[in-house]
Amino acid sequence: MLRQSSELPVRRAFGVGANQLIGLVWQHPRPFMIGLGHTFLPHAPDSSFPSDHATVFAGIALTLLLGGARWLGGFTVLAGALVAWARVFLGVHFPLDKFGAAAVAGVAYVLIAPLWHLAGMAVTRSAIILYRKPLARPIALGWLRR
Repeated sequence: MLRQSSELPVRRAFGVGANQLIGLVWQHPRPFMIGLGHTFLPHAPDSSFPSDHATVFAGIALTLLLGGARWLGGFTVLAGALVAWARVFLGVHFPLDKFGAAAVAGVAYVLIAPLWHLAGMAVTRSAIILYRKPLARPIALGWLRR
């Protein structure tokens, strides 16, 4: 099973952050912004490349698959593919936005993995301390899990 699942939010955040930077540097219109097809889903007219939804799904899937959780990773790939193509059908993305998102997630994985192996346990311990100290009373009352 997945050995260091706490690295997953770091990879997702890095991937989506990279998407935002790419969108700032290279504004790519969405299909409805250029009058292509019909838009079935109202959406902000921001950059379409790469897709944030697909980046999150690809990041989760990569982490699960490479962490040994093959069934869950495979299911995540399938769910991500369905969401990705639904958003293309709805008129808010181009197909290449999805492939670009998978590439961003792959780069995020490659960049974060070595750093996580060096400092991941310390980051995880710090996060647990930050969680348990201020929330000791709700945990003791059973409102939150330890």
